Amino acid sequence: MLAWIIRDRRPPDRLIRALGDVWVWLMVRGHLRQSSTLWQQIGALLAQQPRAGGLTARGWLLAGGWMNVGEFARAITLADEALPDARRLEKPSRTALMLLVRGISRAETAHDQARTDLAEALAVARAADDALVLGYVQAHYGALLCLDGELDRARALHDETLTIARSIGDENLRAEAHYVLAIDAIAAGDAGSAAPHLAAAVRHYRNLDHFEGLTRCLGALSALALERHDPSLAARLIGTTAAVRDRFGLNPWPYVTQAERRTIKQAAALLPDSEYTAQLAAGRGQTVDDALTAALPILENREPAAT
Repeated sequence: MLAWIIRDRRPPDRLIRALGDVWVWLMVRGHLRQSSTLWQQIGALLAQQPRAGGLTARGWLLAGGWMNVGEFARAITLADEALPDARRLEKPSRTALMLLVRGISRAETAHDQARTDLAEALAVARAADDALVLGYVQAHYGALLCLDGELDRARALHDETLTIARSIGDENLRAEAHYVLAIDAIAAGDAGSAAPHLAAAVRHYRNLDHFEGLTRCLGALSALALERHDPSLAARLIGTTAAVRDRFGLNPWPYVTQAERRTIKQAAALLPDSEYTAQLAAGRGQTVDDALTAALPILENREPAAT
């Protein structure tokens, strides 16, 4: 359908707005993060129709897309342009998601502003009375709070996210909730609580064929391996995570990158340089399924096999 619309050269404003809704939801939910063909088609469509529903609709679509491919500065610029009109003209749930896009994108270079955006997104989402939007905003905001060491606040938001996901039957949101609750537990040094949450996240992401979510779980598993005093496994998982992202062009959200950097630094400090390098190389040769199988003992809260 997109190819036909591009040839027709008259993309209607309502279509641009609908594509924006779908694209941002795909981004927030983590799907199609390697769908470069789709993104190129949408870019071609917008190039033909610069008006396209006004600045708000075009910015709504493009900001989510640029964030999706790791172009965070571009996403921020477009969100900056679109948000004034969005606050006046859009329904609150859409405004909350635009704030979410900008907050996630700002997390690397403007951390305090990212927190401000996500806090506003949370307030707008609560006022909008949209449970699904609220669940995703809480998941991302709580992840940033966890990174800052505010573990009680993060856990409270993520517990509520899981409650929402169960009540509305959204499996992707359940996966996200279990993933962030695992991150909270790892940050608190509670490997026993982290493992079942991470196992649940893996199960739900697999059910959804959610490749990017599974890759994020590998990054979390490397941190969990360190909590279980297995830096060699952590290094292999770090290698697999990096290789999979390189192979498929996946770009993790900035707060995910920041958390994983801490794990990388810790793992490298615990192993001799030669062993760390060797384990990274071994991990780069694994598939996602290989890595998850190797990490099964820690997912099941069992002691790793002696090596």
